[in-house]
Amino acid sequence: MKSHITWALVGASVVTLGFSSVMATGAAWRASAPASSGANLSAGRLDISSGASGNAAYTLADFGLVNMGSSSAVAKPLQVFNSGNVPMKYGIQSVTVAPQAPATTAPPLTLVITSVANAGACTTATTGGNVYNGPMSGASTSTDRPVAAAGSEFLCLVASLGAGAAAGQSGKATFTFRALVNR
Repeated sequence: MKSHITWALVGASVVTLGFSSVMATGAAWRASAPASSGANLSAGRLDISSGASGNAAYTLADFGLVNMGSSSAVAKPLQVFNSGNVPMKYGIQSVTVAPQAPATTAPPLTLVITSVANAGACTTATTGGNVYNGPMSGASTSTDRPVAAAGSEFLCLVASLGAGAAAGQSGKATFTFRALVNR
């Protein structure tokens, strides 16, 4: 009889969208250019959203399983929006998996993230991992993905139970994304 492991991402994983910025304090800067050089300075809005344009936090309500066995997996499409008016690049800053009571340790989970054409292309059979492929806890990306102003991209998140899982483990995953102006 196959042993089942109870885990859930508490019925919901939380996607937190963060913005990276560089700040300077107490410094003054100055630049000048002749008017004939054609130098322009323009302002724009950098705004990353998920699930729907304008959402800064999004709950992946059905990204979890109960009584998960070693061969079980769950897939969830996530649409990442550039709700701003400047080109952006984004990446996964971090993923944390915290144990949920009564469990004292979170289950070891594997995460595969692949860019897909649309939400319907995201299934547990989606492979490639061109964005990320490895342990869910501690996941991050070093290469940022470009998205045009007012554009979006679909990601397919596939989670599966990793080696060394024990009965009764339960966890909640929090995904934090970063966004930068793409110059």
